[in-house]
Amino acid sequence: RSASATADLRQLTVRATAGRVDAFVSHSWLDNAQAKIEALQAWRAHFVAAHRREPYVWLDKYCIDQDDIEVGLACLPLFLSGCDKLLILAGPTWLSRLWCIVEVSVWAQMQGMGRDWYTGIEVVPLSHAPARSSACLSHAS
Repeated sequence: RSASATADLRQLTVRATAGRVDAFVSHSWLDNAQAKIEALQAWRAHFVAAHRREPYVWLDKYCIDQDDIEVGLACLPLFLSGCDKLLILAGPTWLSRLWCIVEVSVWAQMQGMGRDWYTGIEVVPLSHAPARSSACLSHAS
């Protein structure tokens, strides 16, 4: 990835403080991108109607430095603890992706594993768009 691509992504973000982020978005990179965009926009519309403002979301592609991913991933518990909700964009491959399950596990731990730890999780099913073939992901890690 080029430094300019990373800089372009950073220009689309704003700095937020812990507790001021409405949702951490959990998704599988293998699921259909357009279906994820549509699901996120539908969730956003409901959020705006309920809260009369745009939501602040934590989205990996924009919030983790793509040139130094390991450092960003090491901070996952901090990122999750600063969000009010875990928003799962549940597509056909989401349950098969270990990292997605790790996000839920870390969320549960950060919530204290109390009786109602799951109440902060919202699942938005994706449309029936097909997932990308893993053969197309030879460049991804």
